[in-house]
Parts: sequence; structure tokens; C-alpha cells
Amino acid sequence: MKTIISNMFVSLLLLVCWQMTAAANAADEQVKSIVPVSVDMRDHGYMLGDFISMQIRFTLPEPLVLDPLSVPLKGPINAWIDLHDIKVKQQKSSEGIDYEITYVWQVFSTVEKAQYIKLPQIVLQTLPIVSKPSQMEKPAYIFPAEQMIYLSPVLPELITDEKPKPLFYPPKFDDVTPFWLTIISLLLAIGLVIFWLWLHDKVTVWPRNPGPITQLLRQLSKRTLKTEFSLEDLHLINKALAASAKQSLYPDTLTRLYQHAPYLAEFSNEIELFFERSWRAAYVDALACKVISVKDTLSWIRHAGIKERLYRHRCRSQHHG
Repeated sequence: MKTIISNMFVSLLLLVCWQMTAAANAADEQVKSIVPVSVDMRDHGYMLGDFISMQIRFTLPEPLVLDPLSVPLKGPINAWIDLHDIKVKQQKSSEGIDYEITYVWQVFSTVEKAQYIKLPQIVLQTLPIVSKPSQMEKPAYIFPAEQMIYLSPVLPELITDEKPKPLFYPPKFDDVTPFWLTIISLLLAIGLVIFWLWLHDKVTVWPRNPGPITQLLRQLSKRTLKTEFSLEDLHLINKALAASAKQSLYPDTLTRLYQHAPYLAEFSNEIELFFERSWRAAYVDALACKVISVKDTLSWIRHAGIKERLYRHRCRSQHHG
């Protein structure tokens, strides 16, 4: 009984050895490519998500023809790489048919350290050749040599506990200082323009060389006027009228005032009435000051001042023209 079991075990062992030898011989036959294959690709500088372009070229002599079913389809190949695209070009030549196949792989994995990774090896084959109706030869195999790529990690090799350096933000643009500089420059420019106009005596409301009536208005604005004029106030007004006439005024020479200051002719009634009452108050009766109306007198003096400035401005314009 033991002899029978021993014989069966030896027979089984021999059968397994024979199958392994046959598989090894078949693998050796498969490894041998029927034609030389050239490979063109870059083997370094790849990271997660990169595309790998690989071109293989070979020539099949007649009557061998590439089996289109042996060309792989696009899609996942293994856990870390996909076949993104594949293109097959063929062209007849004097030696047979030239083939150019372009594989485009995409990496979907990463490594902790930079290392070489083996690309999947895709074996192509030819169509079987029928020599006789009853015989069919086995197909021949075409495949490139094994290819490796240098895959780099995405993250740094070591992550230390060092704190990152503080982020220095760029300095903020100072918009307050330029704004105020602009305002000050604008005000300074306006002031210089006004000063230039005043220097050339072109500001009617504020003449550089004011006339007697305008000077009188400035003097009266500094005084506190009550319900009646004082003798000093009357003296200032008569002095301004005399300056306008460019001579001393008397009751019989009052008409010369309008010759030198024609702009005052419009106020002749008011001026003559005031001159008569002020002359009486100064030389006859001091109580006559109460008869002179402060409101009416200041009214015609203000209007006369405007007429004086316009008249002097017109005269300057004609002179420069």
C-alpha cells in the first residue's frame, strides 16, 4: 500500500515539474520578439498627474500583419496608471509595413521618495498565417523592452516641526497724504491766481488801488455808527468827496465833483443834500448832524462805491487796450 502511494506521489511531482517546464518554455518563446522594436520616451521628471508619452516603432515583413485586437483600449491599467490615449500609424515600405504606436500614460499615484517605477508592458501580436486549409501557424509577438520611469514625490521628504516664517504683508498705500497735498496745492494755486489778479488790479470787489469812495467804505465799516453821524464821520465823507473831485469842495464848486467823477452824477441829489447839511453842521449849527439820515447816506455811499470800482476798472481796461 505504501509503495502505491509513493508511486502516485512521484508521478504527481513529475507532472507538476513537466507543466512548470512547459510554461517556462512558453514564456521564453513569448519573450522573444519577432522584430526589433525601438522606444522613444523621457524617463525622468514625472509626478502625480503627469502624462507620459511613449512611442514604439517596428517593421513587420510580409505577410505578417499586426492584429488590431491586440492593441489595448484606453482606460485604467492598474492601481496607479491609466492609458490616457493611444494612436496607431502604419505605412508600407520596401521592407514591409512600418508601424508607429504612441502610448500616453497618466500617473495617478505618488511615492514617498523618488524612485524608479516599471511601466506596464503591453504585448502585441500578429494575425495567424494560414499555410494550408488544415494548418494554422501561431501568431508572432511584438513588444518593446521593459521601460522604467523616475517618479518624484509630491510632498517633501521630511516634514519638520519648524514654524513657518511670518508673512510680511506689503505696506499699505498712503492715500491720505496725497489727498491733502492735492487739496493744499489746489488752494495754493487758487490763492496765487487771486493774488496775480489783485496785483494787476483786476479784482473789482477788492481793488489794489481803491478809489476814495471805496476807502471811505472801509473806514466806515471799522467805525461803530449809531443813529446819527458825528462831526468826525461827516469830515471823513467830505474828505472822500474832495479826493474824488481832486480839490477842496465848497458850495459853489460842487459841480466840479461830477467832472472828475462822472460816476457820481447819478447820486447828485443825495450828494448835494448831504453836502449842504454837513456844511451847516460843521460851520453853523452842530445839531444839524441829527437831520442827516445814517441809513440813506450809507446806502448812496455803497452804491457810489460800486460805480466807482466799475468806472476805474473800465478806465484801466481802455488804458491797457
